[in-house]
Amino acid sequence: MKDNKKSKELISNDKKNLKKTDRKLIINPLFFIVIITYFVTRILQVFTGTQHFWSRLWNKIIDVIGDEPFGVYVVWTTIFSFCVYWIFGSIFTFMDLTLSPKSLRKYKVQPNTNEAIDKKTLFDAIKVILFNQIFVGIPLAYFGYYVKRRKGFPENFRDVPGFERVVLDLIVCILVDEIGFYYSHRLFHKGFFYKHIHKQHHLWQSPIAITATYCHPIEHMLSNVLPVAGGSMIMQSHTSVQWIWITIAILTTLNNHSGYHLPFSHSSEFHDFHHLKFVECFGKLGLLDRLHNTDKLFRETINSSRHRVLFSLKSARERYPDRVVKKTL
Repeated sequence: MKDNKKSKELISNDKKNLKKTDRKLIINPLFFIVIITYFVTRILQVFTGTQHFWSRLWNKIIDVIGDEPFGVYVVWTTIFSFCVYWIFGSIFTFMDLTLSPKSLRKYKVQPNTNEAIDKKTLFDAIKVILFNQIFVGIPLAYFGYYVKRRKGFPENFRDVPGFERVVLDLIVCILVDEIGFYYSHRLFHKGFFYKHIHKQHHLWQSPIAITATYCHPIEHMLSNVLPVAGGSMIMQSHTSVQWIWITIAILTTLNNHSGYHLPFSHSSEFHDFHHLKFVECFGKLGLLDRLHNTDKLFRETINSSRHRVLFSLKSARERYPDRVVKKTL
């Protein structure tokens, strides 16, 4: 009892004496980078009288891929999401397979895990991931296209929305994703659903980036795809905004499963703790976990102090080292 009390006191002191260079951002910094960049280019457009950077860039993309609805909504959106997932996921996978660069190993959330990854286990995981992306993701993309076609395709692909609409759409997407993922995720931790569906995802107790979508097809549909798509469907977001949101969502989930807590990036401590303990930290932002008190254990550990954006090259473990409580006789 004394040991537990002492440990909690040390963690409490850690939280009171947080390094000033760290900030506890619950949303991926990518969101803020996109918004700031979009806003700055809008200001430049006003003062220079030139075409908006985002409009110019998006119209060049449409020039290449065309503006035929099926091609944009299904084919190219699928290709785009595949590219984002596998390009960035492959970078993390290369780091885990080669254990290099050595300088990044100190950023591992669970040290000395997946060193190195079993290639057969990795190959089996890749087959499951590709199955989900092809046989779940593509049909759902076609379903979204079908819904839009029924409504008569009101969207003008070349007409990029204004700054305020982009911000609003992204905020709604983030909140809808959090709600959809949290409650579906908690459901999948119930007896029957965990045993027959979600247990597959938790075979990776120390996950790597690409295992973000290593799961049962039903889980991929209900927890991965639909929560991400829900916000843009509600807001009837422009395709350019959907691509921005897809990028943020994919990079966030890759990072959350990467096993790394890298500087200047969204912290993966929260979701990594879920894979370690199973029974806590069901959401992405932590908002609903705090509401339902499903992060109680997490908040009592040193992992909570480490869960923040690092604005220096020191690792979270270097800034907030494990506390060893000496037993008193």
